[in-house]
Amino acid sequence: MTVTEIAIIRIHAGVTDSTLRDVLSGATLIQEAWHARAYPDRPSSTSARAVACFRGIDDETQIIITTNWGSVEEHWQWILSDDNKQLMEGSNLTKIIANAGPPNQPGGLSLSHLDTDIFGSSHAPDTIALLDSPVISLEQFVVDTEKNCRNAREGEGQHG
Repeated sequence: MTVTEIAIIRIHAGVTDSTLRDVLSGATLIQEAWHARAYPDRPSSTSARAVACFRGIDDETQIIITTNWGSVEEHWQWILSDDNKQLMEGSNLTKIIANAGPPNQPGGLSLSHLDTDIFGSSHAPDTIALLDSPVISLEQFVVDTEKNCRNAREGEGQHG
């Protein structure tokens, strides 16, 4: 099942659009080559995997990177790969990223996965595909597993 990675990353102030584009293009080529080696039976190009970067309008130090993966586990294989480790240790990428710390921890980037391909080619007539939109909006909220709706319904009978 395809999942869509949503990574919210903080970059240093003053990084220009051209620098951001150049650095991310180089990193994406490394990821694309790794994916082609790891999954030779599947499309690995950035367009086939809906790799995209969106820069914040209100806060230009915030970017959102999206990528389709075959599964969350597949994405973690990339994260833990030697190719990614080398990229994160010795490239210009590390010079522009302001986050410090593991994903979803204080100071780290925000990383989540949606259980669908949000960039699928099928969309309603007379609408703009998400990747062709001039502006997108993303809101993230976190729910404590102890307080989610399913657990709240299960607990209703215990309080009465």
